[in-house]
Amino acid sequence: MLEKKGPVSTPATEAASNVVDLAGTTLESSRLSKDADGNPVLQLTMPVKDGNDEVTSLTFRRPTAADLAAMDEAKGEVAKTIRSVSRATRMPVKVIEKLDGYDFLQAGAVVGDFLSRPR
Repeated sequence: MLEKKGPVSTPATEAASNVVDLAGTTLESSRLSKDADGNPVLQLTMPVKDGNDEVTSLTFRRPTAADLAAMDEAKGEVAKTIRSVSRATRMPVKVIEKLDGYDFLQAGAVVGDFLSRPR
């Protein structure tokens, strides 16, 4: 008979914990909406500049295995989260690096939420 000793660690669960464990951030649902395709949209508390454009929200897509592999290449939890948010939002790393700390943690929680459960 097989004995269960706890949750099984997989690359996806490890990736989710790397993203979410930054501060145990809980998503603030009042700042989250969905676009026409059902993708999460996070309204930023502090907009950032991308060249001449002002970024006021981030639209996320579900991360792929390639996104997780790219995240795995980064060193450290913050760098992994920057990479995963960048790929999930299709925004350049330089834009994600400009995010206010609170917005950054909220964005990381959106990615972590994708990785912690199926659609």
